[in-house]
Amino acid sequence: MRGGIERAAFQVLEAHKGRTPVFYLDGGDSLFGSTSIPAVQIPQQQRKAQAIAEAFQLMQIQAHALGELDDARGLNFRKSLGLPDLADGDDRRRTRSAAADRGSPRRQDPGRIRDCSLASGFSKRSNRGG
Repeated sequence: MRGGIERAAFQVLEAHKGRTPVFYLDGGDSLFGSTSIPAVQIPQQQRKAQAIAEAFQLMQIQAHALGELDDARGLNFRKSLGLPDLADGDDRRRTRSAAADRGSPRRQDPGRIRDCSLASGFSKRSNRGG
């Protein structure tokens, strides 16, 4: 993140003050700096990831893409942060496979974002004066 989380948070929060809707998407690999963390650094690195997640939530993040660095402490830790994670390729394959097992037709291109509710923040804001 160029300029650090503080700069990004300032810019996003300032944008939210305006009348134009803001869609904030994190590109992933933002929670940890390495896929392996020495045992002595785990508590500090987990707290840092929690602080980053809290900042993202303050910034009203709508979507968080997944990178391999985001899972350095495992899937359960990442999910405990409560970020709006987008499905990675493995999740899409499991979803397609489960649908095929049930005999359900595939409704959309698996490479596209399937959950439009991530952008629901747009419906809460109005561009009209007032």
